[in-house]
Amino acid sequence: MSEYAVHFTKDGAGGTDGYMSMMSILSQGYLKPSGPFGVAAELDFLGSAQKSVCLSEVPLDQLARVVEHRSEYGIGFKQTVLIEKGGARVWYVNEPSLLAEFWRKITAEQGALRDTDAELWRATPFVDLASESALFSRYEWEREWRVPGGLTFKPSDVAFLFIPEALHGAAKSFFIDVKLERLGPHYSCPLLDAAWPEDQLQEAFARVED
Repeated sequence: MSEYAVHFTKDGAGGTDGYMSMMSILSQGYLKPSGPFGVAAELDFLGSAQKSVCLSEVPLDQLARVVEHRSEYGIGFKQTVLIEKGGARVWYVNEPSLLAEFWRKITAEQGALRDTDAELWRATPFVDLASESALFSRYEWEREWRVPGGLTFKPSDVAFLFIPEALHGAAKSFFIDVKLERLGPHYSCPLLDAAWPEDQLQEAFARVED
């Protein structure tokens, strides 16, 4: 998925929460941020400024790990769309290291000033210090992207949707009904199944690019 990043919705014990969550997000055209994240996440005076929408550029051979951790449902965006909306890849800085010391020092210095308008806070959501004891270090393989402040999007911004193949027909019918009845935004992007074999997914992504 080198050109794309995916927001996977959360699934619950019933197995359908991921689907309902995705449909709700698509109808609203908005992904709300969670967190806070990054090297300044613990600075309470920043409020929600360090909250972000999280997406994954996970390699296809690791896709099953994301599905197991979250759900089979995901909304895929071209990375160029995310960049236009203020998003970027997460920068994992190894700790201990001189670079990690720099980030800790500059964050502490700026944090002591309690200046919420400092330019530094625009970068800190994208910087994680990856020590072996840090929880997020276990997920570096996801190649995470973040979009601070939430992500508003329109149907043309969505490159594809991850939905189990058994539900593709129902989902397409739903989107057609929404369009005919003018009940909300209409999504005509390709539907993929995250459980497909890697070669089938590669073929599907080639069609998305076309």
